[in-house]
Amino acid sequence: MAVQLQDKGEAAVPDPPWRTAAAPGRNEVTVIRQCRLDAPGTRAVSVVQHLASLPVWERKARWVTVKPDGPRNGSYTAAGRIAGLVTWRATFEYELTETGFHSWMPTPRRGFQVAGGFRVIDDAPGSCTIIHYEQYHLPFANRLIAFTWRRYVTRSMNIELERIALLAQPVPGQPGEAL
Repeated sequence: MAVQLQDKGEAAVPDPPWRTAAAPGRNEVTVIRQCRLDAPGTRAVSVVQHLASLPVWERKARWVTVKPDGPRNGSYTAAGRIAGLVTWRATFEYELTETGFHSWMPTPRRGFQVAGGFRVIDDAPGSCTIIHYEQYHLPFANRLIAFTWRRYVTRSMNIELERIALLAQPVPGQPGEAL
């Protein structure tokens, strides 16, 4: 399995729902990571769109309950621990796309808002690039922790992409079709 982590995705990510200005504010943290892997894009899309499995690859989540509103959208409630210490729980709306998914918190929680998602780009046959982005709007009083938060999220996202890459690998002896 070849996994190459890179600093930034080349593709644009959607603006988060809270952004009203053309540029991000000082209390906004956006982290974009990408990973190229030797697996078909259809497999990677299947992994990231299976939201019930989010706790398998998302380090910050311990459980999730998914409530579809239709075949391509709905909401999910997730809970877990940040850095193994701080408990959290939030509800997100999501939209499945042809290349992954996008989710966002419809309502701020204690001044925090979160949006993020995945975009899978097919490369050569049998390989793809997964772009993962997370966007945070921190409460005004917490904007000084942005640097530390960015480092934590970057490290967490690298591990998430490694886990997704493992899950997207074809099972030995099985055809390389989607999950």
